[in-house]
Amino acid sequence: CIRDSVNILHSQKNISIEDVSIRIRAALKQGSVRAVDLAHKKNEFTNNKHIRITFPSEASVMKNILLKVGMKNEIIKMEKKMNVAAEMASGKAIDILLKSINQLSISQAVEILNGDDNAATNYMKSNCEKSLFLGFKPIINQVMNQSDSKKHWNFLIKKYNRIPYTKEI
Repeated sequence: CIRDSVNILHSQKNISIEDVSIRIRAALKQGSVRAVDLAHKKNEFTNNKHIRITFPSEASVMKNILLKVGMKNEIIKMEKKMNVAAEMASGKAIDILLKSINQLSISQAVEILNGDDNAATNYMKSNCEKSLFLGFKPIINQVMNQSDSKKHWNFLIKKYNRIPYTKEI
């Protein structure tokens, strides 16, 4: 979407810097709305390998031991609950993304226009990552409670901590 817009802008002559900024902003908005709408759909996180949330890597020891004691279904259930929580929360991202897009300066728009293929992505990441993290933390907590993710996580920790010779979590 953004790359197509950039290619069109490059092909046009006598286009003003202000018009570049307006068109880049519009393309970013369109792409953001499309991405959020897609991520917010049922089973999108679970079925999309690019955004799917897996068991936390920091807990890989726990996961491996739980798998060895026959808790594969519980691990799968936990991952499903985390992805459902992400789907529920993802709809809230659009406000944060649009705020950042609206703050795009003319010089930043020109940088995106003249930048690499991932210039727009890099802009969004550098300008939204902190806001998304801070804005999503309370949302994720609320949604994880609604989807029983925290409850299931605590269940897995209790099961793990009961296994002899494991380091308690």
